[in-house]
Amino acid sequence: MITSGIDKDGESLRLLVAQALRSYPTESIHPFLEDKNVLVRSAAAREVQIRGEFVSFQYAIGLLQDKRAYVREIGVFILGQHGTPTYPYKAESIALISERLTSDKSSAVRAAAAASLGHLRAYEAIEFLIEAASDTSADVRGCVAFALNGMKRRIRAREVLRTLRKDENGEVRFWADE
Repeated sequence: MITSGIDKDGESLRLLVAQALRSYPTESIHPFLEDKNVLVRSAAAREVQIRGEFVSFQYAIGLLQDKRAYVREIGVFILGQHGTPTYPYKAESIALISERLTSDKSSAVRAAAAASLGHLRAYEAIEFLIEAASDTSADVRGCVAFALNGMKRRIRAREVLRTLRKDENGEVRFWADE
């Protein structure tokens, strides 16, 4: 039973959307991944990530080719945690996400790609992350710092994090220090 009522941050709405999506068959959730409302598409993405089904993995790959940046971004987000905690498509996801990190024109997509590689602990993509550490977007650099923080065992990651700790942007410095 929900007793907190409606809150100003939309947490009640997030809860209701997430609960409703649990009862949907997977294929019925897919269209919500392209919804213009970030709350709807992120709740749908979390649901398909948890389910970890191949059909959603394939759907997410298709989203990466969409002309709309917010759709490509949600595709990258899905691949970054699809099948949590076992990540059954990790190797394939890393390759696809790395391509978005290095080639997407949208900084939001590149940032999501960097964060997704961090969630996957994608040591295989460390060189792509190091290259992205000099991206013009502070959001991308911050997500690179987040990702590299999970890879501190690598000397190159530590070196780049030291550089990012001196970044002009406070959020980038925060994530580099984490």
